[in-house]
Formats: sequence, structure tokens, C-alpha cells
Amino acid sequence: IYKKKIKLFKFEMIDLFNLNFSGEQARLQRIAQLINKLPDINL
Repeated sequence: IYKKKIKLFKFEMIDLFNLNFSGEQARLQRIAQLINKLPDINL
């Protein structure tokens, strides 16, 4: 049972990491979109 718990914990950590990573990706994409919109405002 103990080993199973450790395995489950590892999977949960991987899920958290993936969630955090996808969150970072989304944030970077949003920043990129804002940067892409800036030249239009300047023109």
C-alpha cells in the first residue's frame, strides 16, 4: 500500500507540474499576443 501511495504522489506531482507548465505557456502566449498588437496601435 505504501509503495502505491508513493506512485500516486509522483503522478500528482507530474500533474501539478504539467498544469503549471501549461499555465506558463498560456501566459507567454498572451504576452506574445499583446506584443503583436502593439505595432498596430503605434501605426
